[in-house]
Amino acid sequence: KSKNAVLMSCAKLAKIRANFAETLLPLAFVHISLDQGASAELSTLLGDLITKHTLPHFGNYPKMANVLLRVIHSLRRLYDVDKEAVESGQASSSSCLPWKTMYWVKVDYLDLAEACISSRSLYSGIIFSEMWREAREREAKKDEFQRSERLMQELYALLPEPDGLYAMSRSNDAMSQLRRFEREGDWSRAMVISDLALQLREE
Repeated sequence: KSKNAVLMSCAKLAKIRANFAETLLPLAFVHISLDQGASAELSTLLGDLITKHTLPHFGNYPKMANVLLRVIHSLRRLYDVDKEAVESGQASSSSCLPWKTMYWVKVDYLDLAEACISSRSLYSGIIFSEMWREAREREAKKDEFQRSERLMQELYALLPEPDGLYAMSRSNDAMSQLRRFEREGDWSRAMVISDLALQLREE
């Protein structure tokens, strides 16, 4: 039972009005994170539920995807405000939050980025990919790094602005070049690169 008076007063209406419940959900997650945020067990449980039962369905249920992304970004804003307060001296020298990670719930940033591709939440996907690089790139395994590169290429390839994709395609990586040629409509070169990529994979 929630100790938050606002949530309690809105509970009955949320049960009969789905749109209102969707609006209320980010506030509910923020309250839970502040009230029970120190519980690693709870953040892991929620993260597992999101990863197994929500992210795989992002593409089929874009409205659900948008609601969950609002939840995640609300937690991120709370984290950012707390961090800025500490760095500016407006708060004590230590964080006021009972949790230390960017989004509280334990969800893999790359899983979020991949789900964002299926729901066409591309800018959110780029944010999650960049957050993964900042947090994990130095200690990542080779397959994790390759997955990160692939997701970034796919995200930038789907954006209407080509600048990000061109920046990534400066490398000699075959998939980066393939994305670039597809973007430019240079199908003869794209076919050559595609054949080369398949040969390397078979080897």
